[in-house]
Amino acid sequence: MLFYIYLYILIIFLNIILSKFFYSKEKLIKYLEFPFERNLTLNETMNQSLIFKNLFYNQIYINLKVGSNKKEIPFNIYLQQFPIIIQSANVDNNQVKGLYNESISETYELIKNDYFVGGDMRIGILSKDNFHINNNDIPINFYLSKENIYNSHITEGGKIGFKLYPSYLQSKEASFIHNLKNNNIISSYIFFFEYNSYEKDDNKDKLIIGAYPHLYNKKHYNEIYYVKDKANQGFSEIDWVFDFDKIKIGKDVIKKEKKAYFYNEVGFIIAPKIFFEILNNLPSWQKYFLNNSKCHITKFIIDDVEIKDVQQKLKG
Repeated sequence: MLFYIYLYILIIFLNIILSKFFYSKEKLIKYLEFPFERNLTLNETMNQSLIFKNLFYNQIYINLKVGSNKKEIPFNIYLQQFPIIIQSANVDNNQVKGLYNESISETYELIKNDYFVGGDMRIGILSKDNFHINNNDIPINFYLSKENIYNSHITEGGKIGFKLYPSYLQSKEASFIHNLKNNNIISSYIFFFEYNSYEKDDNKDKLIIGAYPHLYNKKHYNEIYYVKDKANQGFSEIDWVFDFDKIKIGKDVIKKEKKAYFYNEVGFIIAPKIFFEILNNLPSWQKYFLNNSKCHITKFIIDDVEIKDVQQKLKG
């Protein structure tokens, strides 16, 4: 009888320990929330070409404080680029002056100078400084841009890339999400964008880094609805890309292009020319859209590094 009492007590004790373990495991999930906004200007005086061009670039950004003086800097977000880059205030006159001045930050560290053939930068300095996040100073490696290409993505602020691997011989140390994980600020490399369609306030949209949606907000997201699929190989390595089994418009199957890239930095769903040719010849399209002047066809130049790059993902 005494043996069963001891066994019963042991089972209760183990249940308490295990429940505390799983509870604490959930409580230990570390993630970051960054409200983001979109840099977009539209008005009634714009012509169609200018409207298309402004909508093409989906410039969403978060604000981060950097350096000992905690200078607030806007960072544009990119899925198809890798490093975190800050534009320096100390550049030549033909370059965009950055908001960040490394010479007045007491915590700035120079790691090494780098030169690049492709991408946004021609000359960059692999650097380190403190990012003020959630009232903590987090040391993060980044590229300090000293000279950019013409039509660069980099403005007076900076940019954060979430591509899975670096290009143009960029250092892996300049990954924003890996820096956060290495500093034990987040629990995982998971990130997602949460758009709030019920609120008009821009600050209601968030970039979440470090946790799955169903762990970040269990009331709103249910794990049973979580769907996953394998990413596919891009130009050289696994990228934010997948292959469709089949793409159809009505009964017509588009056979040439089945690869799809995720681009949060592009404001449109972009299809190849063959898609437009098929769509434009559909009687229903001509009747309900073209003949009623509900659609506008325009041509405009995309000032984008992807057009000139080695892997021209937007070509055609």
